[in-house]
Amino acid sequence: MIIKCCKNGGELEFSEKEGLSKSEGRENFRVTIKSTHLTSFTDVYAFDPFNFNLVRFFEDLAKNWKGFDGEKEWSSLEGEFSLVCTSDNLGHFALEATIRNIEDTRCARKTIYIEAGQLEKIILEARKFFNISKS
Repeated sequence: MIIKCCKNGGELEFSEKEGLSKSEGRENFRVTIKSTHLTSFTDVYAFDPFNFNLVRFFEDLAKNWKGFDGEKEWSSLEGEFSLVCTSDNLGHFALEATIRNIEDTRCARKTIYIEAGQLEKIILEARKFFNISKS
């Protein structure tokens, strides 16, 4: 699953979904932030192996496509990956993705700009990635 930035070519990629299966006790997936001068990734521990809350995060953005006050946030259980989103009233979203190294203070951060028109595709891809049928 790839979320492409509509402004500056960066992207947020979710991969290695086979880690979400409970085989061998693994419950994780990989997140990669890519931009012109940065590529950073981490494996995200999925307490809920199908990470339904992340799908709900994107569904909530779609429900509020006309904008909302403040920020909407999502974070993985162990804090290695987080999203903070702000919006305007024109259907534009600034999705700040952060990957943290839990063992030290290093982090990578990239703002991915998306438009309301991208959200339906993002939700469909997220449901497919996390093996979730429509709620």
